[in-house]
Amino acid sequence: MAHKQKGQLTTSGEWAKHLRGFLKRQFWKGERSAEKSMISEELETLSQLTYNDYEVYKFDNKLISGFKLEKVDSDSDSWRTFYKSSDSNWITFYPFSEYHGGGQQYIIKIGLDDIEQWIDNNFNFEKEIRNLIENE
Repeated sequence: MAHKQKGQLTTSGEWAKHLRGFLKRQFWKGERSAEKSMISEELETLSQLTYNDYEVYKFDNKLISGFKLEKVDSDSDSWRTFYKSSDSNWITFYPFSEYHGGGQQYIIKIGLDDIEQWIDNNFNFEKEIRNLIENE
């Protein structure tokens, strides 16, 4: 008898009493791999903008785990948070900061460029990305 419960991605077969420990491990292993593949598919299909050949995403907590981002620093004056992954640096920002709570948070992947130097070179990136979002 197969069981599929709400919130689970895979089904489990009947667990014979003498195999329950083994079958539970197999089921949860399959569940974890199904979750990983689902997350990677969602990350690939995220709607993305491009700003000067840099990828811009709507920020979501799935991005942190999906791209394995590690928080580096934050700037409380401009409401920015800086992340890094194995292959790039990232900046979160609020292009609609006048909205309640800052509005939707976005994240930009800037490659291996130095964060402070990139911000100095792209001083108005938040305004320009806001214009891109509004004109979509």
